Amino acid sequence: MDWCDHSSAMAKPMDASKLRGRALSVKGVYPGKNWAQRFIKHHPTLVFGKPSRLNPNCANNFNKPTMKHYFQLQKDLEDKYGGIPPEHQWNMDEKGIQLGGGHKNNGQKFIFARHHKNCYHIWSDNLELVTIIECISASGAIMPPAFILKDGSKPDHCDLPDGSVSRHIQFFSCMKCISYLSFSIAFSLNGWTDREICETWFSDQFVKFTKSHCIDPNKPIVLNYDGHDSHETVGMQRVAFDMGVILFAFPSKMMHKTQPLDVCVFSLVQDAWSLHCNRCIAEGITMDRYNVIHEYLRVRHGMMPELVRTAFRKTSIYPLNPGVFTAINYAPSKSFSIVSHVPSSFPTKIPSSPPAHSSDLDPETSDFEYRTSSSSKSESSSDSELSDSNRKHRKLWKLSLGAHRSHMTPS
Repeated sequence: MDWCDHSSAMAKPMDASKLRGRALSVKGVYPGKNWAQRFIKHHPTLVFGKPSRLNPNCANNFNKPTMKHYFQLQKDLEDKYGGIPPEHQWNMDEKGIQLGGGHKNNGQKFIFARHHKNCYHIWSDNLELVTIIECISASGAIMPPAFILKDGSKPDHCDLPDGSVSRHIQFFSCMKCISYLSFSIAFSLNGWTDREICETWFSDQFVKFTKSHCIDPNKPIVLNYDGHDSHETVGMQRVAFDMGVILFAFPSKMMHKTQPLDVCVFSLVQDAWSLHCNRCIAEGITMDRYNVIHEYLRVRHGMMPELVRTAFRKTSIYPLNPGVFTAINYAPSKSFSIVSHVPSSFPTKIPSSPPAHSSDLDPETSDFEYRTSSSSKSESSSDSELSDSNRKHRKLWKLSLGAHRSHMTPS
């Protein structure tokens, strides 16, 4: 049971067959087919379940020393400015949505007739990607989203749902983005964010929006984000320096624990988007570039201020709490340690036979001398056999050389 708990914590859980194999190595008898289920039922602390996937790089990087350094940097920033208010703590990230809703099963169940053997559900196979830039603050404020579509015709959004105002304001400087009161649109070759779009979004949308929510002009705005290449531009850093914005990058491969948008918000939005796409296709509505923004804004209302504040609290950005992560959170990183990790119940001293002493070996009564002499005799016999073989080969070589010379001598 302790090994099951230990393997589960290190993100290497056992399945039923592996558990039966461990029992075979202990008892020498292979357990029955249903033994694993009975074992789990006998130990209430264990349960069968479906795990979430964890990237090996994420498991390796999220370790205690790295997080200690990360929290120290956060603390130094807080101490330098006498505390950063929640209205100044922001987090941005891109999220990709597929026009078909995605192929990941959301677990939704449907009603079927019992006598029907084939139970189907119509599912869209549209994999076209739309990137959305979302940004939230520790106070619960939510910035209007920015949509990145593939190059093509520009959709018309004069009539947004829920009475939202969508009056056209201006073109961004890169002439690839259009800004509205409730959102902004950009276009790229593949529908992804690039350096130019990210820099334009930062200077024309983020700075203006956050400055309008600033409560203390003597304290900086902090943007927490991942260190993606499109976020690390010289132009973006120059604008941040001029406008008093601090760019704080998360440690690499740790966004599943440190980024508020990834911890709480995006999973809820993705589930709502998948369900909404299923309803749309059931009603005969085709999702495309012309209505994807309308439909996404219908499900985005799930990003409530309380959920956003919870995300910042769980990631310990605000309020700062280095103790939010415990040993169980760092346990998967032990799988990549050069030091062996075992359950706490594992014995510190492994019983074994006592070591042998030199006095225990008596050449007259032990086979030590016999083995030594046998080894020397075999070596000498092999050497003599080798020398005899060499002499025979040398003699044959001389005879063949003499016959060759006599054949080449003219008569």
